[in-house]
Amino acid sequence: MIDRDAFDRYDRALSTNADLVAAAVASLEREMDGLTFDEMVAALESRYRALVTEYGTYAAAVAVEFYAQQREASRPATDYEAVQCYPKDWALLADDVRAEAVRGREVAEVLRSLAGRSQQRVMAYADETIDRNATLDPAHPKWAIVPHVGACAWCVTLGSFGFAYGSKSTAINARHPWCKCTPAPDFDRDKPYLSGYNPDEMYDAYRMCQDTVRDDAERRWAAMSEEERSRYTSAGHVHKDGTRGKRRVDFQAYLKRRTVEEMGRRDRGWLQGGKVSTDYTANPMSRYGRLIVPGDYSPGNIIDRGNEWRDLWAHHVLEQNGIRAETHGSADLDLTIDGVWWEVKSPEASAGGVKPGNELDFIEKNLRRASHQFRDRGLGSARVVLNLRYRHAASDDALIRETKRRMAMHDVAEVLFIKSDGSLERLYK
Repeated sequence: MIDRDAFDRYDRALSTNADLVAAAVASLEREMDGLTFDEMVAALESRYRALVTEYGTYAAAVAVEFYAQQREASRPATDYEAVQCYPKDWALLADDVRAEAVRGREVAEVLRSLAGRSQQRVMAYADETIDRNATLDPAHPKWAIVPHVGACAWCVTLGSFGFAYGSKSTAINARHPWCKCTPAPDFDRDKPYLSGYNPDEMYDAYRMCQDTVRDDAERRWAAMSEEERSRYTSAGHVHKDGTRGKRRVDFQAYLKRRTVEEMGRRDRGWLQGGKVSTDYTANPMSRYGRLIVPGDYSPGNIIDRGNEWRDLWAHHVLEQNGIRAETHGSADLDLTIDGVWWEVKSPEASAGGVKPGNELDFIEKNLRRASHQFRDRGLGSARVVLNLRYRHAASDDALIRETKRRMAMHDVAEVLFIKSDGSLERLYK
């Protein structure tokens, strides 16, 4: 188990150090005054490398101290003296400068981008130190990437794997500019634990997001050309001598990209185990109805119903999936999600029955109505939350096929389709 107080001190030291190197890189602007472009690139390569080395060395020192403290507290049976380790690929630093220093680009903009890259490179010193020592140490502790509060979707993905890292190819190389997430070793290999770090909940969020996009990803992958597929590759097999084979085209690489994109559309707190609540400020929940028993959305449990009482289930599903929505009154569309308008369609069973062969006509009617609502407000293509809990006329697959067919006919750009089990699938025209 990792001591939380010790981790917080370690985390603050690394985070502060990363902020300092970013500030130091940004302050190089005054040193570039009067230089030609080529002179500026040469000066930046030299100063950027020096700053990354300086602050990276401190990050490595902080990491090795934390590693040694954790080892001492766990008292493993074998002796080992931890050492500072440093990334050796100096070419990366030159590449950073050349990638950002493009003719015609403002110096301040170049330095802002380099500041983010400098944090990535400096944190790699801590990663290298933790990874290398964990590899050489006979105790072989497990280590994790612990995301900061509000971390991006990709970092939450890395964090969701828990104490599973033993190769820098899976973690260190995955860092991105401005990333300050913290590498943390735990010598309790059977039950590694850090209070407040919940990789299982992060992984649940990852899987929910993946389930939302999987079917659409499979359809799109099947329709791609070989050239389009070649953009999505995964690392090749690692041979016994440590060399790695050629990268290969892989659907899983495409699915991971789609999953991370979907995670980017969810509440960041939810991604790390938090809760999401619908914002009923503009249209109070009482106008929809009231649940007698919390969590029960069956018709008989909803009293004092408003016209859109069925939307309560849609709101609940969005909350469970980490999508924060704001309700609006009858003069507007139903919801905004991240400032974007959405209409909720929650059709109920037809009182007069349905003629054979017309069982799915209600899909067309609801999407057409939503499209008109968007067009009348000058909002372009429609976005619809389609809630069929109270009118589930066929299998999910049949309903989704019909929904996609009608989306193309009625200029509906996107549908959040609520399946019969309460999960989501995101559909695109």
